[in-house]
Amino acid sequence: MSADELAWQVVRLPHDWAISEGFTQQATGSSTGFLPGGIGWYRKSFKLPESWRGQRVILVFDGVYKLARVWLNGQEVGGRPNGFVSFDLDLTTVAHYGEQTNELLVRVDHSAYIDTRWYCGSGIYRNVRLVSTARTYIPESGVWVQTPEINADRATVTVTTTVVTEEGKARPVQLAVELLDPAGQVVASRNRSFPNGAPAQIVDDFTVPHPQSWDLVTPKLYQARVRLERDGQPLDERSISFGVRTARFDARQGFLLNGQVVKIKGVNLHHDAGLVGVAVPKDVWRDRLVKLRSVGVNAVRTAHNPPSPEFLDLCDELGFLVMDEFFDEWSVPKDKSLVWLGDNKAPPEVNHGYSELFAEWAERDVKATIRRDRNHPSVILWSIGNEIEWTYPYYSNASSLNGDTNYFTQAPDFDPVKIRERMAKVHPGPDELLAIAQRLSGWVRETDPTRPVTSGLVHPSVGFATGYAAALGVVGFNYRANEYDGAHAMYPSACIMGSENWGTCAEWEAVQSRDFVAGMFIWTGYAYLGEAGPWPRKGLEISLFDFAGFQTPRGAMFECLWRSTPKVWVGTTRAEDSEYSQTAEGTWKFTQRAYEPPAMKWLRRWEWDRVAATWNYPAGEDTIVQVYANTEEVELLLNDRPLGRQKMADWPDHIAKWAVPFVAGRLEVVGLNGGQRVATDLLQTSGPLAAIQLKSDRSSLKANDTDVVRVELQLRDAAGIPVVTADREVIFDITGPVRILGVDNGWESSVQPYQVNHVVTWQGRAMLLLQAQDQVGLVTVTARGAEISSPAIELKIE
Repeated sequence: MSADELAWQVVRLPHDWAISEGFTQQATGSSTGFLPGGIGWYRKSFKLPESWRGQRVILVFDGVYKLARVWLNGQEVGGRPNGFVSFDLDLTTVAHYGEQTNELLVRVDHSAYIDTRWYCGSGIYRNVRLVSTARTYIPESGVWVQTPEINADRATVTVTTTVVTEEGKARPVQLAVELLDPAGQVVASRNRSFPNGAPAQIVDDFTVPHPQSWDLVTPKLYQARVRLERDGQPLDERSISFGVRTARFDARQGFLLNGQVVKIKGVNLHHDAGLVGVAVPKDVWRDRLVKLRSVGVNAVRTAHNPPSPEFLDLCDELGFLVMDEFFDEWSVPKDKSLVWLGDNKAPPEVNHGYSELFAEWAERDVKATIRRDRNHPSVILWSIGNEIEWTYPYYSNASSLNGDTNYFTQAPDFDPVKIRERMAKVHPGPDELLAIAQRLSGWVRETDPTRPVTSGLVHPSVGFATGYAAALGVVGFNYRANEYDGAHAMYPSACIMGSENWGTCAEWEAVQSRDFVAGMFIWTGYAYLGEAGPWPRKGLEISLFDFAGFQTPRGAMFECLWRSTPKVWVGTTRAEDSEYSQTAEGTWKFTQRAYEPPAMKWLRRWEWDRVAATWNYPAGEDTIVQVYANTEEVELLLNDRPLGRQKMADWPDHIAKWAVPFVAGRLEVVGLNGGQRVATDLLQTSGPLAAIQLKSDRSSLKANDTDVVRVELQLRDAAGIPVVTADREVIFDITGPVRILGVDNGWESSVQPYQVNHVVTWQGRAMLLLQAQDQVGLVTVTARGAEISSPAIELKIE
C-alpha cells in the first residue's frame, strides 16, 4: 500500500496513537496496559526557504516509539530502532528549497505490542525540531560543560565544544564562548580563531568568582552561550544550561551534594502521565514534579529508560536529583504478561523487545543518551540496568536463599567464598552478565567519567561475589533493605542505595537509621499504565499519586515521613475489610491479604492498606480508623467527643489506630506538639449528592499551543461536604480557544476513553486537562450530571 492510499488524519505532535485509540482486549496485553500497538505512518508536507540552500538542514527527534524509519522526498534518510533515544537526521542533500514542496514520511513499527513490561505508547511521542545551520557547525550534543573545581570563592568551568568545519574553506573560524550567571550577566568569556580541517574539540577553561550553587532548594542555573562565526557572519550557536555543584557518593556517609549529606527521598517514574499517555506536555510534567516535591520527594529514577529532554530541564529548574536509566533488559529478554501481571504468557510473535537490538545498538544508545544528558546538573547517576539477574538464572541459583519464597525478607549469606563455590556448581562457564556489565560501565565512563554508574540489583550478595557490583560505582538494591547490613559488613568500601522499594515505613527507617545508605526510590511516584490485569485493571495504583494526580494514602504517609511541616491525615476502613484488627486485650494485629491467580501472589507487597478518606457507613458499622502524622501526639474526636490521645512514637509502623463504631457526623484528628494543636484533618458524613464543584490550578494561560490547566471536579452535598459514595457520569461543557487533552477519575480499573468530554467519577472526583490554543480569548468550563451542575469557571487565554 502506498502512502497516498492510507487513511490520513490530522494530528499534533507529540502524538501517542495508542492512548487516542483507547483501551481494548483485542491485540493488547496486560504488560502494556491493554492499549494497542500496530504500525503507524506520519506524513508532513512543507517548504524550505531558498535562503536555506547551501545550509545544513537537520531533523531532530526526541523520541519515537519505536523502530522509526524516515523518508524525505522518496529517499530513506535514516531512523532509530530504540524508542527512547533521541536522534537527528541530515536532510541537506535530499531536501527541496524554494517553491518545491518536501514530503516527509515516518514509519513507526510497534506491531510487537507486548515488547516491554509497562506501557510505552506508540508514535512520535516526543518533540521534533527542524534545524538549519551553516556547513561549519556544532553537532546537537556538541557542547559539554563541566565544573571540575568548586569552592566558595571560585569555580572552574570547562566548556568542550565539538566543531565540524566545512571542507575547502580557507578562512578560519571564530569561536566565542560566554558564561552567563543566573541573572543573565556575563561572568566570563573567550574568543578564539582556528583553521578549517577535521572535526575539532576545543576546550576552554574559565574561572567564575563566587559561584551560585545548584542545589535542591535554590537550583541556580548558569548558561554557556557558544557561537561560531566566520568574518563576522554567524554560522551556528548553542545555549547550554548548567549548574555549579558537586555530587558525591560515599561508602560511610551516603550521598553528599555540595559537600553536605543529603538523604535521597526518591521515586521511580515511568514515562507515561496517565490520560495523555506518553505524549506528555511540559506543563503536565511540571505539575507532577511540583506535587512530588510537596510530599518531600527530592529525586527521580527514570524507570527504566532515558527520559525526555524537557523532563530533565524541569528537574534542573525545580531542583530534583535524577538517576538516568538506560535499559530494563540486556541481551536476554524478560517475561511479559498477556492477561494478568505475572502470567508471563505474552506470545513470542508480539514480544520482540530491546534484547534483540542490544548487541548492535547498546553502545550507540548509551553514548548518545549520555552526550545528550550530561550537561544537566540534576543527573547524578547513570543506570545501566534494572533487575538484570532475573534473565540470568544462575545468579538466583547461586544465592543462599535460592528456592526460598521468603527471600524478600530474609537476609542471605554474603560470604563471597561460599557464593563462588555455588556459582561454580550451577554455572561453571563464563559469566555473561558480568561481561556485559563491565562493557556497559566502560562505555559510560568513557563518555562521562564525572558521574558514577549504578544498576538495580535483586541479588546483591551474588553480584558482590561475582564482580558485578565492582563494575558499578554505586550498588542499587531493589527490594533488599534487609541486606544493607550484611553487604556493608562484608564490603565496607561499597556505596549502597535503595534503587527500588515497595514504599513502606520500614524501608524508610532502614535508610534513615543508616548513614551508609544513600537513600531510596519508591515504586512508584505516580500510578502508571501497564503491569496490569486482569481486565479492566489498566495499571497499578501503588503510588504517592494516582492516575489523575490525586494524592493517595501512601502519599499522605510519606508526606508525614519526609516533611517536617506538621501534617496529620485520617482514613477509615470497614473492620471486616481491614487487615488491622484489635484483640480482646486491646493490642493490634496485622493479617496481610493474600492473592491467587489471576493476580501475582506477591502483589500485596506493593499495594497499600485499603483505607480511604471517607466517613460514610451504615449506622453502627465497626470501622478501623488510621491516622498518619509527623506530630508528637494525635487526638481523635467524633462529633467533638474525644476518643483518645496517642503518642506517635508508640506506633512503629507510624499508623495510630482506633476501632470506632460508625456514628454520622464529624471525625476529626488533631496533631499536637508540646501539647499544642499544630495540624488537623477532618472527615464528615455527607448527605445526598446535590452539587458539582470545579476548581482550576490556574486562571490564565498563554496563547502558545502549549500551556495546560488542570480542572478538578468534586461531587458535594447541599452543605458542601465531599460526596465519595455516589459516583455519577458528568459531562464537561467547554467554550473558548482550548483543546481537551483528556479526562480521568484516577481509578486503576477505569478503562473509560480519555480524549472525550465526559467521565464517570471515582470516589466523587474526576480530572479534566485543557491545553491552550494559539488564540487569545475567554474560556468557560461547566460540568453537569443528572439533575446537578456546577457554576462556571473562567480562564483567560492571553
